[in-house]
Amino acid sequence: MNTQRTVYEYPDAGMIVFDEILVDQNIVIFTFNSGNKGYFDLLSGTAVFEEYNRKQQ
Repeated sequence: MNTQRTVYEYPDAGMIVFDEILVDQNIVIFTFNSGNKGYFDLLSGTAVFEEYNRKQQ
């Protein structure tokens, strides 16, 4: 497992840390504002600042 993290800043979200990539779902899970979860949809190029509902495999 790769534990390297990249840190970004986003207005009103504070520091964003990418935590995990779900390759089969084209989703990147991230943490912002000291522990809140969000996700980035790689297909649409959209950041969503709420927890991702993982799809059943």
